[in-house]
Amino acid sequence: MRPRIDENKIVSQLNDIVKRVSSELDRKDEARERIIKSSRDLIRCSGQAVNYILAGDMDRSIELLKSCREISEEIIMNSKNYSELLKHGIGLQAIVEYCEAEMLFKVINESSVECTYINEYPEAYILALCDLTGEIKRLVIYEMSKWNIDAARTYLNILTHIYNLLKTLDYPDSITPGLRHKIDVLRRHIEDLETLFTDIKTRKELIDIIRRLNVG
Repeated sequence: MRPRIDENKIVSQLNDIVKRVSSELDRKDEARERIIKSSRDLIRCSGQAVNYILAGDMDRSIELLKSCREISEEIIMNSKNYSELLKHGIGLQAIVEYCEAEMLFKVINESSVECTYINEYPEAYILALCDLTGEIKRLVIYEMSKWNIDAARTYLNILTHIYNLLKTLDYPDSITPGLRHKIDVLRRHIEDLETLFTDIKTRKELIDIIRRLNVG
């Protein structure tokens, strides 16, 4: 014979549990909304920093990176009890964008690829490193346009080394979303840049020869 169910007890427990769970989910949703707003601000700020870095305005870049750091700390504070909110979506994207801007500045000014959040968010670092290659590609093309062959070769070597490291990584999209596709695109970009570099280098050598002949 089955025991008699205490309906009042079950109803009372359900009321208490759903109330507690609902309160917790409300707090989580409020944190999510704050993270979304701050993430949009961080993405915008990081993009501006990258533009000023590429334009060579390092003073303005430093100011923007400082602002970006403050926004990123705000995001992390809001996710303190809900770290999963920064494992995907716009929260992760924002941290990636900031890391990319920070690394671009350090590559150019400090010969470094360090990022503030390497230890806390390793997946963000890897994704940012992959995105950084797009900015390094711009630097390669810029240096070639100025006939700075050695500088272009240096950036191209860095680009190739990043690719060689990234291609050894094999993680699911749930950890590093979109990484494999980005690596495949990077390979094609490097092949195109190598072809362009060889052409520019050959032209530069011919120009130098012609100049020496004219001087002679």
